[in-house]
Order: sequence, then C-alpha cells, then structure tokens
Amino acid sequence: ELPLVPSTPLAAGANTYLVDFENLSPVFIIPQGYGLTLIASGYTFTQDAQIYVYIDRGALYGSITCLAAAGGGQPTYANKVIELSTKWIDPTGASAHEFIIKLYNVGAGDLFGGVMLSGIFEAIGTAPWPTTKECHCPYCAHKQVESVHATKIKCNNCGKEYLVWDLTGEAK
Repeated sequence: ELPLVPSTPLAAGANTYLVDFENLSPVFIIPQGYGLTLIASGYTFTQDAQIYVYIDRGALYGSITCLAAAGGGQPTYANKVIELSTKWIDPTGASAHEFIIKLYNVGAGDLFGGVMLSGIFEAIGTAPWPTTKECHCPYCAHKQVESVHATKIKCNNCGKEYLVWDLTGEAK
C-alpha cells in the first residue's frame, strides 16, 4: 500500500507530486525483475482534482494515465482492479521503472485531502493468485473454503449468512 499525501493546502491551479510515506520520495522505483499493478484506490478532496500516474516519465515507451478526476468534497474508494501495471510496458521485468503520481488542483480554492493506493509489487513469474479463499464465520468461527468471488457466504456449520469482500476486482 502506498499512502500518499500532498502538501496541503494546495493552491488553486497548482500541482504536486504525491509521496510515499515510508521514504518521502515522490518516485517509486520498481527494480528490474519486478512489476507493480495497482488494485485499489481511495481519495478525498475539498476541490476538484485530477490524479495522474507517470510510468517512466520522459521515456519513449512511457505511460501517462489519468487515474482519477474527482469532484470536490466527494470521498471515493474504488475497490477494483485499476487498469494500470508496469507489466504492460515490460512484461518480463527486463528493466527498472519509475512510478510517479501527481495531483492537480483544478478547483477554485485551496485543496485539502489525501490519496491511498494499494498495489501488488511482485517478482515477475510469481505464481498466480489462488481461486479460493478461506472464510471464517463471525457467528460460530467455522472455517470453510469458498470461491475468491463469493461475497455472501452461508455457513456450513451454523447456517447463518455473512458478507465478505471480493478483492479480485473482477465482476462475476
């Protein structure tokens, strides 16, 4: 997870690089042999804002993507696979890549807010995600295996239903 925060307040018309809280760097380096795929995002702002992601800024094969265009005062959490991965431009991880996120205040006043991105940072060739998950009943603590897409579970032990997340981002 990359918890990111802009310099606040951010004046109308201004922009800033968002930073990784661990090292306060505006650039996240994906080393050779690795890939980064974004899987979820959340953000809230007091002004209209746009969030851009730059992969290998300035490179001939680089990528610029508008991750979000947010209306002021509207908190948003997107629990889905975001269509952005370094594997698009380098499926074998042959090179290191830079990953930069920039926030633009396109509103009329000072912007306050924050951004959260979750991603999968993994070595190229890592085994695919499992197709099942173990669910724990909150009523009787029974464990049972379900599809990763299952969200409404009926406990095989006590018969009660409960909800769990589908974090795959795939509509099923």
